Formats: sequence, structure tokens, C-alpha cells
Amino acid sequence: MTVPTIDEGLSIFFPCHNEAANLEALVSDALAAAPGLAGTFELIVVDDGSRDATPEIAARLAAADPQHIRVIRHAENRGYGGALRSGFAAARYPWVAFTDGDCQFRVADLRQLVDVVIARPDTDVVLGYRLRRADPVRSEEHTSELQSRQYLVCRLLLEKK
Repeated sequence: MTVPTIDEGLSIFFPCHNEAANLEALVSDALAAAPGLAGTFELIVVDDGSRDATPEIAARLAAADPQHIRVIRHAENRGYGGALRSGFAAARYPWVAFTDGDCQFRVADLRQLVDVVIARPDTDVVLGYRLRRADPVRSEEHTSELQSRQYLVCRLLLEKK
């Protein structure tokens, strides 16, 4: 049985700041998962002024697969919101997803969101978050930060220009 995918294309971007230890695994995970999510896809690494080897690793990964991987590089750290803005602006396809570069979430988990898009073609935005992150710390402050990020994403997506 063939699993349905998004026909219009999918851009997946990863805001990254000093993620040299995680980037290769993240991109490998994304390259394995993306063909099952969309027939046409791109992966965008948004390097937000990293001071470690993130820029070099990102450039090497993009050079190895230029058809699917691109890099947006901020010379200086613009913060999470700046990285999100750059990722959304760089996206070439009508459907856009993102997950942070710290490997807290599996790209394959986007399948649940893609299923919503396929089942409800009138959908404009699907927003998801994981209840249990991979890191051991889960505080009320962290929960509040997640809620703030969700609000920011919705505001950016729905903001009238």
C-alpha cells in the first residue's frame, strides 16, 4: 500500500544555533522521512550565527545533496524569531514545516500533520507540538516558552502585510 504524500511540495527548515553535534543526524533523519511526506521536498538549514562547526557541516551536507538541501546563514545570531523568519522566507514550496536543530523531535513525526493536510484539503495551517520532549528537563518555564513560540509562529503565519 502506498502512503499518500503532499503533492504540492514541502519545505522543511531547521533553525540551528551551535548544533554541530546534532546536525548530521537531523539531516539524515529528514532525508529518510521527507520522501514519505511529500513527492517534492527541500530541507533548509537556518544557521543562526553559530560559533561551532555548524556552518561547515551544513555547507558539506548541502554540497552532497544540492537538489534537496540548502543553507541560510546568519553572520550574527538573530535569535529564534529571526531564524524562523528566514526559514519561512526561504521556503520554496507551499507547505512549510520546521523543527529545531537540536534533534528533540523526529522528522518522521510530521506524518501525523501531513495526514491532516491530506484528509482536509481545505486546511491552511496545521500546528503540532510534542507533549514529551527528548530532554529530561520539563519545567513550567519550558512549557511557557513552548506556548510563546507557538503563538509567535501563528502570528507570523497569519500576519497581514
